[in-house]
Amino acid sequence: MRDVSWLAPVLLRLRDLGDYEAALLMKAKIEACLAAVVTEEGDEALTGVPPACSATPRAARSRASSRA
Repeated sequence: MRDVSWLAPVLLRLRDLGDYEAALLMKAKIEACLAAVVTEEGDEALTGVPPACSATPRAARSRASSRA
């Protein structure tokens, strides 16, 4: 009867690595299929925050001056 080759565990790890790379490739393909569609215009549509609640005072001033 022969002993198990010292290369056997290495081959098993290489096979697992190949499976892992295939899973990463599938994940990247699925992520590439996902998309978002914005149907409204303006800052609120993109951020979900109304313009009056803006965190930057400069942006609020510029909006107020553009409305006047």
